[in-house]
Amino acid sequence: MNKEKWEQAYRGVERDLGARMRKILAFGLERRDLKVLDLGCGDGIDLEAFRCLGFVGVIGVDLAGSLLRQLDRKRFKVFNADIYAMGIQDASCDVVYGNNVLHHFVE
Repeated sequence: MNKEKWEQAYRGVERDLGARMRKILAFGLERRDLKVLDLGCGDGIDLEAFRCLGFVGVIGVDLAGSLLRQLDRKRFKVFNADIYAMGIQDASCDVVYGNNVLHHFVE
């Protein structure tokens, strides 16, 4: 996907925090101490939703450093990295949340 299509897809992403929290709750995650990897966390809308819901072990990863720079690094643990190059071990997370990557798969 070229940059123009990527940016257009990103602008179309639902930005409502309440809607994000409802999506997360729909997964039925009972424990708030789960290790969650927010894959493609972007500017942190889902990280904020997890925080508001009381989740404490959430880590964000994104390739877009410009989006990550918008985050308060004191409130969120994030990495500017290629998920494939990170070498994350199997079973090192309880949940991999990839909601913010789905809009990249538009045609």
